[in-house]
Amino acid sequence: AMRYRLFVAMLVLAGVFLALVAVPSEAQQLPKVKYMLSAKKGNTHFPATLAEYLGFFKEEGYDIEVLPGSGSGAMIRQVIAKQVDIGQGSPGAILMAIQAGHKLKGVYTIYYKDVFPMVTLGGSRINKVEDLKNWSLGISDFTGGEVAIARGVLARAGLTEGKDVNLLPVGETPASALQALRTGRIGAYMTGIQDIVAIRYHEPNIREIVIPATSKFQSQIVVMRREVFEKERKMVVALCRGLAKGTLFALTNPAAAQTILAKLSPAEYVDPKFGRLFLEAMLDLAKPPAEAFAKGEFGRNHLEAWEAYQDFLITGKTAAEGALEKPQDLQGFLSNELIEEINNYDKERIRKMAREYK
Repeated sequence: AMRYRLFVAMLVLAGVFLALVAVPSEAQQLPKVKYMLSAKKGNTHFPATLAEYLGFFKEEGYDIEVLPGSGSGAMIRQVIAKQVDIGQGSPGAILMAIQAGHKLKGVYTIYYKDVFPMVTLGGSRINKVEDLKNWSLGISDFTGGEVAIARGVLARAGLTEGKDVNLLPVGETPASALQALRTGRIGAYMTGIQDIVAIRYHEPNIREIVIPATSKFQSQIVVMRREVFEKERKMVVALCRGLAKGTLFALTNPAAAQTILAKLSPAEYVDPKFGRLFLEAMLDLAKPPAEAFAKGEFGRNHLEAWEAYQDFLITGKTAAEGALEKPQDLQGFLSNELIEEINNYDKERIRKMAREYK
């Protein structure tokens, strides 16, 4: 009997072992994809951060690893070098890569507004860009994404950099930027939206200077090499659909999104009030035009927004000076052909999941 029991036990163990060998884990079965952001995970990139955490990519059949990036320029270099399959970033860096001859495709817009506002103190005499004559415009530093935009804004206002106005790096911290504004070292400050939210949090009396030319811009688009677009269509749709679900989830229940993001990116929520303000600013950027929003459609790319952005970056400087020299083939780059397929999923299920999230 003892031998029989041992035999049965061994059979059971053998069965368990075979079962383990025969059924690889879910993650092993799903094709792996590397997706690079232009910054770290968290509020700035809430659609990808939430999609990864809530399993939206996996339910589309892919194991998508979301990688933090250090700027749009760094992201696009990784995409071109085939170190990552796909990425997301701002138009400036992508246009420069197209100018350098790289064949790229942009398929899904994440933010429908520009992410580099210009601000000044409430009581300041500077009400429009032209008023910056004989002043300095503060920037974070010369490698910041706002620099190309700042130069375009000044050139269009008829101001010559170095003669009528200077660009002055004052750092990204609210304290350094506010100090420069309060002491009159700079007349206005331009930087990424996260830093602007931080400044506004410390100084509620900050005022945005409206720049008509940049109000049409879009920012952050899903981008890849053209051959990836042609060969991996199913993966591209799955990734973008995950982003659409993540966006819909957050817009349906911002408090649930905040709960998750505070857990994944605690540094942004050390001060919960600031974290919430920052998330609200990003949710506002991610909200599509009214018509699209009404039907829950995300990601549509607008050619005219890119034309405006491109036109803006052409200031007469050369590629060697880090500038865009002439218009690029935007129609060959932008594609809306996947948008309907991307948005074809059970939206009510995601809304219900967001509303009931505990």
